Amino acid sequence: MTEFRTADNVIVVEYADVINPKADLSAQIEAAFGSNPSALGLILVRGIPELENKVGDLLPLASRLGGLSAEEKAKYEFPDLSYMVGWSHGKERFQGVFDTAKGSWYANPSSDTPTDDPAELAKYREFAQPNVWPTEEIPQLEGAFKALGQLIVDTGARLAVHCDKFISSQIADFPANYIENVIKNSKATKGRLLHYFPVDNPPASRADDTGSWCGWHLDHGTLTGLTPARYYRGDEETSMPDATAGLYIRNRNGDVLKAPIPRDCLAFQLGQSLQIASGGHLSATPHCVIGPVGLETAGIARNTLAVFMQPNFSEKLYFPQTGSPEELAKKIDVPQWKAGQDFGEFTIATNELYY
Repeated sequence: MTEFRTADNVIVVEYADVINPKADLSAQIEAAFGSNPSALGLILVRGIPELENKVGDLLPLASRLGGLSAEEKAKYEFPDLSYMVGWSHGKERFQGVFDTAKGSWYANPSSDTPTDDPAELAKYREFAQPNVWPTEEIPQLEGAFKALGQLIVDTGARLAVHCDKFISSQIADFPANYIENVIKNSKATKGRLLHYFPVDNPPASRADDTGSWCGWHLDHGTLTGLTPARYYRGDEETSMPDATAGLYIRNRNGDVLKAPIPRDCLAFQLGQSLQIASGGHLSATPHCVIGPVGLETAGIARNTLAVFMQPNFSEKLYFPQTGSPEELAKKIDVPQWKAGQDFGEFTIATNELYY
């Protein structure tokens, strides 16, 4: 059986410091997201007002989504949009295997209509569609989703101020307030309410870290905000008996470590767009979700919300133009990226890896 370790170097910052533009969090940003071998690629923000209440309002609804009938779910499935709006289940591939262990609801928490531009909608129709909501089946979902999603975006924009400061210390001509403006001005933010289905017959032990609840992958946006997971038997919140189940990250040294997120924290990890913008000074976060083992875990679901903060679709991805194109590509190390792409083109190239 593989031994699983919990990370002991998770960087935690206080919300009061995050919202203080005069605070210097450069050391924490570098320790969490930089190129040092022990960097986990994750930072926790503690002390956010109303966080636990808003999480408690939304996450039980993921189980209700998962429990809808096939006919009800089909009303909100859009295969012609690559399932990027509404309900999605079993459409992604990780390491070539379709991911059937989780279902999710995609929506933009900040803007019901990401774009009014017909040309942009035509070019990026899969990603730029208006929100849909299951108002008949779960009328409270829209309000709870937006309330928590907008709290995450606001916190992410404030954290971005400190990312900008750190990158500016590494890149002399880095655009002022670039990451902050990407997040604050974006209408392309995407939230994903995740329901990891209960395992009916969990194995007695596991042999590897293949991520039985969600396979290894990288996010391609700028910042990803993650709520603490909560576990449910039916509609009732419960604890997870298997302490090894949950979110795992591969650090820069290649170590696979569990990344716990306490109930009073939000977690933020990096996407590839920020890796590009930082010229490789900051790195995207490889992560997966490992499912439970042991008969006592049967019937327990895992729910969480991820919010992907990212540029507008037609916005050109910034990159520091230093060195030869070959040297820059090697340093940035994002295979599907090409200089001159806008975010929509980069998204299309990325989705071809997973769908």
